[in-house]
Formats: sequence, structure tokens, C-alpha cells
Amino acid sequence: MKQVLILISLLLVYASTSHSKTMTNFEHIYMGSNFSVEDTLSVKVKTVLQKHFGLELSSKSFKLVQKQDSLLGSHFRFIEVKEGIQIQDSEIVLSIDQNDYLYKVHDNVADSSSLKKLKLSASITSRYAEGIAYDSLGGYAELLEYPMANLVIHNGRLVYIINMNTVNPRGDYEIVIDANTEDIISSRDVRIYRHLKSIPKKVIVKGKKKLNYFTDAYLELVIKKNKTKSLITESSIGKGYGQIFKPNPVTTLKNDKLEDNSEAYIFKPAYRKVTLENLLIKDGVYHLKSDLVELKNFESPNTSVTTSKSGDFTGERNSSTFTDTMTYYHLYDSIQYLKNLGFKNSKLIFKKAMIADSDAVYGSDNSYFSPAQNALAFGHGCVDDNEDSDVILHELGHAINFNINNSWRGGDTGAMGEGFGDYWAASYAYLQENGTFLPNRVFKWDGHNKCWGGRMVNKVNMKYNHNTTYGAHVRMDGGVTDELWSTPIFQAFKELVDKGESADSLQAIIIESQFGMGSGVKMRDWANSIVQTAKKMFPNKKYDEVYKKYFKNQKIIR
Repeated sequence: MKQVLILISLLLVYASTSHSKTMTNFEHIYMGSNFSVEDTLSVKVKTVLQKHFGLELSSKSFKLVQKQDSLLGSHFRFIEVKEGIQIQDSEIVLSIDQNDYLYKVHDNVADSSSLKKLKLSASITSRYAEGIAYDSLGGYAELLEYPMANLVIHNGRLVYIINMNTVNPRGDYEIVIDANTEDIISSRDVRIYRHLKSIPKKVIVKGKKKLNYFTDAYLELVIKKNKTKSLITESSIGKGYGQIFKPNPVTTLKNDKLEDNSEAYIFKPAYRKVTLENLLIKDGVYHLKSDLVELKNFESPNTSVTTSKSGDFTGERNSSTFTDTMTYYHLYDSIQYLKNLGFKNSKLIFKKAMIADSDAVYGSDNSYFSPAQNALAFGHGCVDDNEDSDVILHELGHAINFNINNSWRGGDTGAMGEGFGDYWAASYAYLQENGTFLPNRVFKWDGHNKCWGGRMVNKVNMKYNHNTTYGAHVRMDGGVTDELWSTPIFQAFKELVDKGESADSLQAIIIESQFGMGSGVKMRDWANSIVQTAKKMFPNKKYDEVYKKYFKNQKIIR
């Protein structure tokens, strides 16, 4: 134990003094308000760092921007700053347990020696930069949310990183603009899709006037927001009911020959009656909205969210009532499950209701999570995506990643985010009625058909190379990168559940292991965190050895 403590101490001192570690493949970290370390860092944490590790974080070079609580302890995220401006991707995350033991360090402190002569005053304002970003999208876009511009140091340049959520072109764009030259350095849509397929981005909206100026678009959004606020009325909370697939008809009926156009009577034995918790009742009408989940229509097709005067949301497939109910139920159930695992109160993962559009993506056969909006959108091409709980929970998996770690970018996070979403879906399905039927298939109803092939969670012959960066949905020997991560964590879960171990304990390990990490995480980083978390949470079990076995088999850990 002393050797581990000494090693951590050396890493921290090394990071806080020399800053000689060069980090690559990291993206921008969006933070909340900055707080002075001297003013905010608890006496407890400062005492631990100074007494046991000789580390003193100066508020002149680091700012504490986030404190998170989890099952094992508290996690303190510091970003490096120069003259008050954040150095993108340069951060330290410290995890301290209830016994004041520093048990995890995420060290991404970058080499900032080249920034000595950098001009740290911007020639343009953030609003002017937002106008440049808007114009770069074609000068037509309708704003769905207020733009957000952050002034940061990025790759040796002072830049604005702007998030702009628009219609026509549809996208949640991250646009990087030099704060002095006004050059557009990069522009990309940051939405994360379930699988690779072409998605329509630009749609002509009939009857909609072209927005030629950013100020016009901004004013329209202000008017829209104020109008929405004025519609708020007195309301109450109540229970509704409906029917769903749990998890999908292929699993429940043990029939992988089902097709989208199969006769309606075939699906009847697969429906399950459920209660819809904590629904908003406004003016005597039940809405699919609660403290955990809110259904909204924010993307084409323009389909109104189902409401009910009696609380009855019973419908069958191929109806908006059914897909709305499926979406609400499975999102609510999964988020409530996280709370039941212990992630509640100060440990709460979702601080706001999860927003979802159950009929979106312009009718395409795809779904996505938007980190900029913190929202989900589901398409209805071929089999409606949200007729399969695997799709709903896969997309929620992305939201879990980002709401635990708001620096979830770079490294292998592309493949791991997809793999974790597949795992979250497959592990739920495995515990349901007839869940052992084709357990290694993900998207058993939505995929594995003529529309698309779905994915697997048993690609045990795929091998990891730590020197390679694994993005989402990339083909490699034996499968796709997503499956390289989902396979070991699902197979470990399956083995332990089959032996009678607690599924709740295993899910708590996987969720808890994500705390205390930042940007640029590699598969080996998260794998080691899972193994260490399993050992720390359940020292009298052998969970860590089972995870280690599967990670070693695929060469993720040595």
C-alpha cells in the first residue's frame, strides 16, 4: 500500500510542478462556474493533500471547477488556467474516499511551456464570435437553444469554442474560432448516433422565412422561450398506465423470425402492462413528463407528444402512443434504477429531467444522444427504434457517460461510449423474461435484419492495442470497435449473474468506476478502474478477478 501511495504522490507533485507531460487526442471540457481553490476546496481535502502528499494546488494555476460525490468518495476536478483562462484539456481529478485516502488520480496536465508569449486578450467579443459561427452554417438556421461560447487556450491559440444547436442545417455544432484572427479552426456536429448511416441535415421548412442575420435568429429564440414560460400553470403529480415491450418482442416471444410487417396479432403476447410513475397532470391532462424524464417534440417529424385525460396511455406498435410510452417508461425505469443503486441526493447522476423526442431524426432509421442538449432523439425507419428497449437504453448509456464525466471526450471514449451503451442495454435485457434467448445480440428487434445488422457482445477474439485510438463504429479485425469494449464487461456480468451473484452489485461497480475520470480516457484506464472499484467495493468477493480475466483475454490490461 505504501508503494502505491508513494507512486501517486510522485505523480501529483510531478504534474503540479513540472507540467512536462504532453497530452494528445483531448477535446474541450465544458465546466460550470470557476471557484478559487483557496475559497472552495474543503479543509479536509487540503489537509490530506498537504499532509500525506506534499501537494498544494495554487489558485493561480489551477481552479477547482467541480466536486462530485459517489458511492466510494468524492471527486475534485481541477483545470489549469493561465491568467484566468482555461488551458483546454489540462486537468487533474482527485478521488478521496470516506477515510481520507486518495485512491484515484486522473492526470491530464499538459505541457504549457510554449504559452509564455501567447496573447491572452481577445480581439472579438463572444457574441461577435457566435455571429461568425452562425454565418458559417449558411445564414438560415433556426436556433433551438441559446449559443454558448467559452474562451479557452486550445493548441497554443486563444479561441472561442461555441456550441450552437440549430435547425436547417440540423445539428449540435461545436465551432472553434480564433479569438484574434476570426479564423474558423474547426466545425463539427457532436451528436452521437447509434450506428453509421447517412442522416439528412438540411431540410427546407415550408412557410419558414429565411433567417439572414444571427440577431434575428437570437430574437426569435428569446420570443419563443418567453412564450413557453408564460404558458406554465398550476399542476399536480399522478400515476398513469400503458403497455410496452419489455425488453422487445423477439426476446419475450423467443422468435427471431419476426419482421416489421408481421401480422399485428403475433405481437399481442409480447405486450406487458406497466405503471407510469410521477406524471405531470396539468389542467386535468396527463403528460409524459416528470422529475426524471420529459418527452418533447424538438425535431422533425413534427409529431405531438401523446397526452391523456384519464392517465391511460395504452397503445400498440406503429402508434405514437406506444413509442411515447416505451420511451418514457424505459428511460424513467433506468434512471430510477440508478438512484436505487445509491446514486441519489449528492450522488445524483442526472440533475435535470432527461429530454427525449420519441419521433425524430427526420424519420431516419437511427437515434442519437446530444451532449450539447443533454437530450435523446429516436428515429422510426424500418422497425421504430424505440420499439426495442435496447435502443432506448443504449442512447441513455451515452447520457450516463456524459453526466458522470463532462469531459467524456478523446482517447478511446468513442468506442467505449458505444460499447457501454450496448452493455447497458444487453445487461438489462438479460435479466428480463426469456433474457437468455440470444443474449449476445444487441438490438435483437431493431437490428439483426435487412435494415441493419445490429451488434454483438461476445467478440472475445478481438484484441486491443493500447497505442491505437478507438473511435466509434470503426471496423477492425473480428468486428467493430464498440464490441471490443462491450464484450469483456458483458461477459463478466453474464458469468457472475449465472453464478448467482447480484446484478445490482455488478451494475454499481460499472457505474461507480466512471467517477474520477476526465478527458482522453483509454480502454486500459477504465478497465483498471473497474477492477480496482470491484475490489474496493466488494473485497470479500472475486468480482475483480473475473473482470480482470476478460480484460486480459482481449489484451486491454496486461
